[in-house]
Amino acid sequence: SLDGTITITRLNNNLNPPDPSSDPAIPPLSFPVCASHFKALVYLLPGANRFRIEFVSPKLKDVTANGVNVNVTYLTVHMIPPTSTPPLHLVILLAKDSPGVFDAPPSRVEREGNGLETAVRKFRMAAYLLQAFTAEQMYRNRLGRRTVRFEEEWTVGSVGKRDWEVGVLRAEARAHVIRSEKTIAELRDPERAQQNENAGDKGGLFGIAADAVRDYFKPSKGQKIYAAVLLLDAHWDVEKQLITGHAALGGSVGNLHLAVFGSHCLWSYPSCLEDVIPSFTDCTPTDTSHVANDCGDAPCAWEALCLGVGAHLHEVGHALGLPHRDSGVMARDWRRLNRVFVVREGFSARTKSRGGFVGELEDGEGC
Repeated sequence: SLDGTITITRLNNNLNPPDPSSDPAIPPLSFPVCASHFKALVYLLPGANRFRIEFVSPKLKDVTANGVNVNVTYLTVHMIPPTSTPPLHLVILLAKDSPGVFDAPPSRVEREGNGLETAVRKFRMAAYLLQAFTAEQMYRNRLGRRTVRFEEEWTVGSVGKRDWEVGVLRAEARAHVIRSEKTIAELRDPERAQQNENAGDKGGLFGIAADAVRDYFKPSKGQKIYAAVLLLDAHWDVEKQLITGHAALGGSVGNLHLAVFGSHCLWSYPSCLEDVIPSFTDCTPTDTSHVANDCGDAPCAWEALCLGVGAHLHEVGHALGLPHRDSGVMARDWRRLNRVFVVREGFSARTKSRGGFVGELEDGEGC
């Protein structure tokens, strides 16, 4: 039983022997090992993806047998894009007079910003987490590697931290930025706030999102549009202790299938693959003088991340026709979404539990 680090390098399949430095656009990724267990999230390109996996531990020396390092292994994963199904469009919806910023603690704003470009990177990475989670859970429940697909565009990549620093171009999930005809004041009207018990128009934001998406995509008769909508102008009103401009709703209106959710947890999302594990283990308390602790389920950063990504996936399920269930993501098991990606859980401010080792998930856990 060893702790250490796993480093995964994507190799160029055209070179023999492979050169670990031959694919600079996708740098090596490292993941923690706890009690000889690890979980890794890697970026796949269409076709064969050959990976070099190296384990390093302070308690383990490099051992060579017949000229081969026994702490290194190789794995080839073949990826076929699911192009036979309609895409789930990613939509960031703003008011017509929105400055294009989202709620975030000052320390986060200083470190990574809270503008539209940051929102796109975070929303895209959340979509990839949603996609990987769905594929893994489908496979674990003997339904094959089935998952949603996204519309892609050739753009400056953001899945890796070096992508936007160097300007690497790649095909990545497209985030459509749509301006609503409504103003910020109209979107943040307490009468439309879903958590306002006395609100007279709790479903109003879903209708506003549906109108904006329909006007943008202009689907013809018989065409269906599937979209995950992020309401960027969601705002934590400290005085009213209310999240305005937010709705957690999923369903269909005619030929539109929408999953709508606010941006009040966006500050906790990772922006790239390198940030996934740190984000899912970040125990920083939620600063309720700047951001919301939604229903008490987001008292720290990693729990806010689970709530934001997991609850939006829950609404995607509704958009695809799924009802509520007794367990799984269509209940409230998205509170444990982090366990799918990490081997050591951090302190939970919600349950006051210390966390610890997360090994093989039990049947249904994390679904």
